[in-house]
Amino acid sequence: MKTANALLLPVLLFLIVSCAGTQPFARAPQEFKKGLALYKAQKYEEAIPHFRKATELDAQYGEAYLYLGRSFLALHQWADAIGALRKALGLSQGEQSQEMKGDLFNALLGGAVEELKKGNYPAAIEYLKEALAIRPDSLEAAKQLGKTMLAFGSDLLSQGRLSEAIEAFREAVRLFS
Repeated sequence: MKTANALLLPVLLFLIVSCAGTQPFARAPQEFKKGLALYKAQKYEEAIPHFRKATELDAQYGEAYLYLGRSFLALHQWADAIGALRKALGLSQGEQSQEMKGDLFNALLGGAVEELKKGNYPAAIEYLKEALAIRPDSLEAAKQLGKTMLAFGSDLLSQGRLSEAIEAFREAVRLFS
């Protein structure tokens, strides 16, 4: 009897642990569906907690990250949109990757404009460079990057950082030529 109990205990523990591990994955699609219904009703702020919960329950749930990013994008919460959309793109299998890249591109442009308003030129430049990596043929992103480099160069010049200002101006000239 002791031998049977000793063998039964590990089997029961295994079953309990394995069942507990599958429950969150089963709840992730439910949370996603709730979020998607709210998203489709343009209730983005209400949808966000459901998409977040779905990604917490299943960290590989790419579609939940995509709609989380899209919700933030609709609310012009650029940094949050960028983070979620980067994650979605990283998890994508190619079926929606072009569409995701378009969403990420838009979020990066919005983020760059927001950073420019704060005077944070380095962050704006990084966002614009990433946007250009997604769409190298985008005249809009290249033009915005050129303008940002000019503004950054002027800012550096006013601070007496001559060599850095010259590099920023060179980059701007390269973008405009």
